[in-house]
Amino acid sequence: MCPHGLLMQPFDETTVTCNNCFVTREKNESLKRELLERAVGYALEHGFSGLSLRPLAEGIGTSARMLIHHFGSKEALLNLMVQQIEGQFLTLTETLLAQGSPPVQMLETLWTTFTQPNLEPVMRSLFELWGYALIHPQGLEPLSESLVTAWVERLSSAYRQAGLTLERSEMLASLTVATVHGLLLQRLTVGQETRSQEAFEQYVRWLERELKPSP
Repeated sequence: MCPHGLLMQPFDETTVTCNNCFVTREKNESLKRELLERAVGYALEHGFSGLSLRPLAEGIGTSARMLIHHFGSKEALLNLMVQQIEGQFLTLTETLLAQGSPPVQMLETLWTTFTQPNLEPVMRSLFELWGYALIHPQGLEPLSESLVTAWVERLSSAYRQAGLTLERSEMLASLTVATVHGLLLQRLTVGQETRSQEAFEQYVRWLERELKPSP
């Protein structure tokens, strides 16, 4: 029996549920996704600095209590917000990997995406969140995972596909992530678009030489 006093029906191989429980769960998940999307939209418009649950909740038409109910804590919500923002970029990377795109071509595609003018608020928000996580690391470990480790792992896979050793691939992936992050930060803080573009192209030329098989 479930809390509704109804007979349980199989849900999957390990779980059973009643129809009413299943519908309630689906509604909760749907509302959670909607709240997350609203929260991301609000943060991209107003920034993450000083973001607290009460004004966020008011801005997206809910209450702080409901945000805690669905996400558990502010930190958990921030982690999910980063995953939501980063997800589109990581999905693009995985698609390029699956297609067997050469590492340099993949990196150029990602750079072109990152530097689109309409995505500047997104880039600013990610760096803003990264800075917040450096100051308030407790509970935000998944945020750093999304912004650094996930990218290193995917780029390392690309370099491995190009024939590099695991050790060399991981080192080169770390260097690439640090370089791209630094150049993006330069664009956003001092507005040196031309210089950062030239620096990126110089890095790509160096990377091409590093990826060439040894004679």
